[in-house]
Amino acid sequence: MVIEVVILKDVEKTLSERGISVDNVREVIEHGETTGEKIYLPAENKFLAKKVIGKATFYTMYSPLEGKFTLHSAYAHRMSMKEPITIVTAETTDWVCYKCNEKLVRSNIDMEYLGITRAAPGISCPKCKLSFIEEYVAGKTLVVAESLLEKKRA
Repeated sequence: MVIEVVILKDVEKTLSERGISVDNVREVIEHGETTGEKIYLPAENKFLAKKVIGKATFYTMYSPLEGKFTLHSAYAHRMSMKEPITIVTAETTDWVCYKCNEKLVRSNIDMEYLGITRAAPGISCPKCKLSFIEEYVAGKTLVVAESLLEKKRA
């Protein structure tokens, strides 16, 4: 499957700052599209897919249009998700699981990095437990936690 990705200038800059390649983006979109392991915002026609590549989890937010995919954002973290996922509340989000057609709910996700496990806020499908870390959590909370754990280990 050849994935054609349309990347706007501001998104291109973000990819560069975050060290995310277009190949990473294509790989994540292809994974989401072929497996159906993705979530979507129906009102905005946006999808969010993720894939572990190497030692990081990469996420892409995109919209399909006429055989192409417009990239809205991409981000990554090095912490790995562990089971089980704990549903925090019945608070639903606007995100919908593509496979189950269930609204995602707020959850706690055990994340492991350098042998240490901590809970992080996330969103999960209450039916299949497919879980995602949102961009603001990955870009702020997880980056700081990874840095602190690396300093502690040094």
